[in-house]
Amino acid sequence: MKNLWIHKTLPLLLASLLMITSTTLYMPIVRSQSQQGGTLILTLYFDIDSLNVFTMGADPSFRVTEKIYDTMLIVLTNGSYYPWLATSWEISSDAKTYTFHLRQGVKWHDGQPFTSEDVKFTFDLAKNNSALTNLALAVSELESVETPDDYTVVFHLKQALVPFLLYAGIGMIVPKHIWQNITNPERYPNEHPIGTGPFKFVSRSPGQQIVLEANDEFWGGRPHIDGIIFKIYTNADARVLALLTGEVDGAGNIPSTLIGSIIGQP
Repeated sequence: MKNLWIHKTLPLLLASLLMITSTTLYMPIVRSQSQQGGTLILTLYFDIDSLNVFTMGADPSFRVTEKIYDTMLIVLTNGSYYPWLATSWEISSDAKTYTFHLRQGVKWHDGQPFTSEDVKFTFDLAKNNSALTNLALAVSELESVETPDDYTVVFHLKQALVPFLLYAGIGMIVPKHIWQNITNPERYPNEHPIGTGPFKFVSRSPGQQIVLEANDEFWGGRPHIDGIIFKIYTNADARVLALLTGEVDGAGNIPSTLIGSIIGQP
């Protein structure tokens, strides 16, 4: 069954996506840059399992944390890589050394500077703890990580790993100054995550909602909205009703059997 992420103001885009045959589709929600302020209210189809980027497994957890944390690269829909926390990168001829040049002037949500030490720490932590499974592929052939300066990080692999750019590039980077003090990172709930992303964590009411606010110091510029509220609706009919009544601005995981009740609605 196809499931769609729907924004009630994008019926034409929805109609075009209905022709795509992938198992699960999520419609991008984009607010016009001419619109400022306000809070975007979205749905989650069940509660998060964790905000620990190393061990979380539920899709809703990723949808929340990707707004809080940044990665070195972003993978575009055409499969190409877009610079994010890394502005450029080089791969050695034997594909065993990957060098990333990091963006300068980035700050963590608590005001601390982001540096190459944070990247090194993130991958070293995963390398030395097999329970941190979300970076397992990235560290499977990792021999060492070095930081020649604050904005350069070099990965040395034991042997060539063709998809390493993908595995390392999309890994969420955590702040060393916080996580280095955590004795059991695999069990750390990360109840108040600190990232470098466009939105900052505000609060969570388990089973009900998660609230984020705009990061005024985001390196890419302050978001055009003031915040995001993720409301949890485990029932698909309830998600559709919330969308139709204007209680939410966007709804995810809408079964294709319910799409007809949304198309054409104002």
